[in-house]
Amino acid sequence: MTPAGHSAAVGSYDPILVVLSVVIAIGAGYTALDMTGRVSLSQGLAQKLWLAGGAFALGLGIWSMHFTGMLAFQVGTTMMTYDVALTAASMLVAIAASWWALWVASRPIIRLRNLLAGGLLMGFGIASMHYVGMAAMRMPTVLSYDPWLVAASLVIAVGGSIAALWMASRLRIPGSMGWAALRIGSAALVGLAISGMHYVGMAAARFSLEPTSTTAPVLNVGNVGAAAIGMGTLIMLLIVLLSSYRQRMEEVVSLKSFETLKKAERQFRGILEASPDPTILVDSEGRITLANPQTEAVFGYRQEELLDQPVEVLMPERFRAGHGSYLGAFFMAPRMRPMGSGLELAAQRKDGTEFPIEVSLSPLETNEHPAVLAVIRDITERKQAEAAIAQRTAELEEANEALRTADRYKDEFLSVISHELRTPLNFITGFASILDDEVAGSLNEVQHSYIQKIMGGADRMLELVNNLLDMSRIQAGKLQIEPDLGDYGAIVEEALAPMRPLSDQKEIALVPDLAPVPPLMVDERRLTQVLTNLVDNAIKFTPQGGRITVRVRQDGDHVLTEVSDTGPGIAEESISKLFRPFSQVDMSSTRRAGGTGLGLTISKAFVEAHGGQIGVRSVLGAGSTFWFTLPIPGEE
Repeated sequence: MTPAGHSAAVGSYDPILVVLSVVIAIGAGYTALDMTGRVSLSQGLAQKLWLAGGAFALGLGIWSMHFTGMLAFQVGTTMMTYDVALTAASMLVAIAASWWALWVASRPIIRLRNLLAGGLLMGFGIASMHYVGMAAMRMPTVLSYDPWLVAASLVIAVGGSIAALWMASRLRIPGSMGWAALRIGSAALVGLAISGMHYVGMAAARFSLEPTSTTAPVLNVGNVGAAAIGMGTLIMLLIVLLSSYRQRMEEVVSLKSFETLKKAERQFRGILEASPDPTILVDSEGRITLANPQTEAVFGYRQEELLDQPVEVLMPERFRAGHGSYLGAFFMAPRMRPMGSGLELAAQRKDGTEFPIEVSLSPLETNEHPAVLAVIRDITERKQAEAAIAQRTAELEEANEALRTADRYKDEFLSVISHELRTPLNFITGFASILDDEVAGSLNEVQHSYIQKIMGGADRMLELVNNLLDMSRIQAGKLQIEPDLGDYGAIVEEALAPMRPLSDQKEIALVPDLAPVPPLMVDERRLTQVLTNLVDNAIKFTPQGGRITVRVRQDGDHVLTEVSDTGPGIAEESISKLFRPFSQVDMSSTRRAGGTGLGLTISKAFVEAHGGQIGVRSVLGAGSTFWFTLPIPGEE
């Protein structure tokens, strides 16, 4: 309605500015939806900053849309100006309404009453911004309003605000694939609602011509200024949206990193809980931040009892005072290593009992502080085993010492025995020889036979003493030989000469088969003893009328000596026993033939001392061949 006495003024709109105002409104709507998500996802100071920045951007966008829309309206040819104070007041009202809208829409839970109250307050705030801005216009007209259209603009403002708050609360966090398109559509709806409220409010205005004047400061803005305000607002909204987008991308990256970290933490906890040994995580302050179930089983503490406790709670009292310095030194140069290398470490259970341990330390880098992973191994059983081994070793050493003492006594005993037995045996053989030679008078045949038996028994006794002494030296590792370069064939001939009377008594043919061989480095006395033992054994076991052949020949870089007989032979299972001390193949036959079972053992030691080998080939019922080799000098 036009006031009485005034003529109505007809206004028109610049279509470009109208379109610009609608675009600004839609941009402000999209910004409102995006800022709601930013505010709801933030906390503390960040939330306050996003709320303040969002309110300023959204309020300025709504105000810019309103102001651009007003600049699009022109009454006649008169230039329109604006009151500075009222224009600034309308902007502040827009920012305050935007702050309220963002605060309501970002609440975790929005109930219906909150939605209605918030929409009502926001709608009246936008309407107030609009009508305060209208009041700021300065031109030669009188302004009045159509009450119905004013009411309609309020309904549009409140309804649009309620719809905007509802959509902002639903679209603040990304969801389905169509979420972006739905947000753009919702922003367009919010922008059209804001524009609709503005242009309905403009339609409610009635202008009548009347000259007016004002002394208040005014703004004189033309179409270019309106376009500049609109484009500047759009640029500002774009900057805000880009900042929000950048923040969202950083949060997405942070979220992915967080999820990766959580996954790694779950895997780490799984490995930790599967560990068979107590395992704890200790921070740089020396406090336990993690403990696996095995720690609970071994130490007797519940896991929650250990958390945030100093690690010294797991140590005996005597170790606690100095542990802090060791921990500090580890964090100064962290590396994977055993704890307390070379030291005896111990741990203490909740009940106060102690047990020996080994600890492996591994440094870890967390998001907040460095930490160390300590794997604790109970070595009680190992220590017990080591103590048992040490005790057993001591017992064995004691037994060995006793054996060494006994061996020394044995050597001393044999030395004494050899001296004490040899002296009377020499007397016996000496005087028996004098009697046999009839130096003291003539003897009859029976007396001569008795003397021969006395001398044979004394010789066998002397041989036994010598064998025992040799065996003692062999077992003590004191056997020594005195090799010299000599004619080996002559040595064999000399060794066989004293054996012929024995072979002749049994009518056994003792046949030497000696091929020429190079001179050998041998101990003549020891080799004569070997040959005597082998030939003597052959004579003992070869039946009357048999044959014994002694062969010597060169075999490569060795000289091979063989003593073959036509005796009963040796069973295959008995051959392995031949060279053992005091071992005899057939005790009954040996007793008939005589012997101590030491001859072959001593012969083996003498041959091996020369660097040779000894062995036997035998077929039961077809005789035996004992052989040994000696190395040729310079060819071994």
